[in-house]
Amino acid sequence: MRVRYPGTRLWLANFWLNSRMVSWDSLVVAFLNSSKIILLSQPGKHLDIYNTDVQKLSSRLETEQEKSKEYLIDEGKLSEADKAITHGIVRHYALSDTLALRYQKYAILTWRLLFILAIFAVLSFGIYAHIFPDNKLGLLMYLIILGIGFAIYIVAKYKEYHDRHLEYRALAEALRIQFFWILSGISNYVADYYLLKQRTELDWTRRALRNIRFLSFRQSNSSLKTIQAVWEDWVDDQKNYFMDKIEK
Repeated sequence: MRVRYPGTRLWLANFWLNSRMVSWDSLVVAFLNSSKIILLSQPGKHLDIYNTDVQKLSSRLETEQEKSKEYLIDEGKLSEADKAITHGIVRHYALSDTLALRYQKYAILTWRLLFILAIFAVLSFGIYAHIFPDNKLGLLMYLIILGIGFAIYIVAKYKEYHDRHLEYRALAEALRIQFFWILSGISNYVADYYLLKQRTELDWTRRALRNIRFLSFRQSNSSLKTIQAVWEDWVDDQKNYFMDKIEK
């Protein structure tokens, strides 16, 4: 029987080629969208990148990690048992938060450099075209500036500064929620509810969340003091944060 779905032949061809080139474990899913095939990347690749960043940068960013932990909650409000239960999650939250901030700085710096270079490129070309048309130095400077800007863009694209910032921020915020859920006595996994509409591109964060969640095998006793700490350092803190954003 003849298959009448659009792009089916292209799907079969891509699926056959890719199934021969990659293992079944790394080929996550392929789906048909009109006449196009979209092969989704391996979540394991993103986890490897995250682990590599942690190994490379964690020792250099110890001060920033301590600040992230302090911002998360005042540890003086927690019992020793709660600290022991949530130690692994707090550590990975601090790592993710610190990495997200670092790559945010890289991304902002990249855009600022490109903007400055664009201004100099326009000026150099304007000087060449309207003031010194016989002097090729202005044209040479224009081409050099364009080359530098293109190189910066390629490096930022290859290093995925913007994408890493967003992904690590998503992981950090999910870990923040999981941390306070544990303290509140909630046994649910954040990964089962988090970013469900981004099932593909952020699937690695859900895998990481499940793995990190296993670092805490028990729930907090959720004493009145602990619940009060959750309310002050999470609910009130988030309310104040978003109220400030609304006013701005």
